[in-house]
Amino acid sequence: MTEKQLKITIYTLFAIVLIAHTGAWKALLYKQQEWLNVPPAPTLTQANIQFLSDKQFAYRIYGLQIQNFGDTGGRTTAFKDYNYDHVIDWLRLEDNLDSKSSHIPFLAAYYFSSTQDLNQLRQIVEYLEYVGQRPYDEHWRWLVQAVFLSKTKLEDYQLAKQVADTLARVYRPEDMPAYALQMPAFIEADMGSKEAAYNILMSILKSSVSDLHPNEVNFMKDYICNRILEGEERTKHPLCQE
Repeated sequence: MTEKQLKITIYTLFAIVLIAHTGAWKALLYKQQEWLNVPPAPTLTQANIQFLSDKQFAYRIYGLQIQNFGDTGGRTTAFKDYNYDHVIDWLRLEDNLDSKSSHIPFLAAYYFSSTQDLNQLRQIVEYLEYVGQRPYDEHWRWLVQAVFLSKTKLEDYQLAKQVADTLARVYRPEDMPAYALQMPAFIEADMGSKEAAYNILMSILKSSVSDLHPNEVNFMKDYICNRILEGEERTKHPLCQE
């Protein structure tokens, strides 16, 4: 091949590439990245293989991925369009990688709970009840948030009572406030079951008064006398005479 033929070949190839590039540019000019929804979460074994058993590294990388689901090409996606079954699988995977960290439960409690789809919110409440039973640091606070979401957003008082019972069951007087123990009574009172609320608070006063601060004891007495008992029942009750 002569030098002239080589130049012609090179220029021809360049022209072909340029035309192909221009055609691709025009074809893709108005195309945007499409979000294929939340991907299925890997298994714990797959996560360990991917990150060479470095669970903390996996936890952090997945955490960044989870909090950025739905953000593609400068666009955001409403939570109602998320596959929350997959979201919960990711949250539980993270719990298996690090059950002590509060990062992922925080995302569940204050980020993913913002969904307006009540079925999705119910899944978040169930997850918070699950992780809130961990005996680490202040994980019990996720149970409090689950009670709040059940009561105010779901308006499901039976579920709120269920989570409140779980909260009372994990109560530790040395590092948890008394309202965790009292929560079932508050929910019962909100449901109109004043007798049940009264019985719960009286049981606490009889069995746990030595573990409680005097202010908490006074609060419960006041709650019983002014929020639960009424009329003659209140005036005759020994607790209300003190």
